[in-house]
Amino acid sequence: MRRVGKQVGSIGNNHGRMSEDFFYSALAKKQLFAGIQFDKILKNVKPPTARTDIEYDILLINGTAVALIEVKYLPHLNDLKKLVTDKVEKFRRLYFSR
Repeated sequence: MRRVGKQVGSIGNNHGRMSEDFFYSALAKKQLFAGIQFDKILKNVKPPTARTDIEYDILLINGTAVALIEVKYLPHLNDLKKLVTDKVEKFRRLYFSR
């Protein structure tokens, strides 16, 4: 039973990675999101501090804006809540609280 659970988990992880690769490639072509042109795109960004387990799937950056893109193969409402209430706030504190 554990083996089946591991295999199913691995399949889910593979779908997640494929989804991230797909959206990264699509966004990297024009670096345009929500009508905003970006200069830089980054993938799987971990903050420089070791005290957090957060990873940002895709970041789009220009001189005035940052887009945090969370990619989910099967999104759930809780994923959106976590992005809005947790990941965005931690991003602000980590990068803009100086």
